[in-house]
Amino acid sequence: MALMNVTLNPNDSNGVWDLKNKNLTATVKVGITANIRATHGKTSGKWYWEVSLSGGTYARYVYIGIANKEYPITSNSTTLTSWRALFGHTGTRFPEATTYSTAFTDGDKVGVALDLDNGTLEFFKNGVSQGVSHTDVKGM
Repeated sequence: MALMNVTLNPNDSNGVWDLKNKNLTATVKVGITANIRATHGKTSGKWYWEVSLSGGTYARYVYIGIANKEYPITSNSTTLTSWRALFGHTGTRFPEATTYSTAFTDGDKVGVALDLDNGTLEFFKNGVSQGVSHTDVKGM
């Protein structure tokens, strides 16, 4: 299995981001809507990445997930169908706005398993699977 160097893309973002650690560490000003995509998009295969949360109380106010290239990077809508995500503050999955997991806390590590061949998305919290959150990502 080959590793790919994927980072956050400062040229595909909105909001005020402070990127460090070769664009692997992101800090955003609290209280504003900010989105950022990775440097590489995928249409097939199986992919896994992790996000470590830090920042005290505000670490949990984050959506972690996937969006297709049609997702408007300036959007703050939670009803668009061009994304799939988990909201850390409530453990809610989107765009369905249904309960899925428990809330994040400062220090949590969130894993994301994306299987584009079978069309599934699964989240892990501190190494424990939260179950498959979405089964409809293949057509995105």
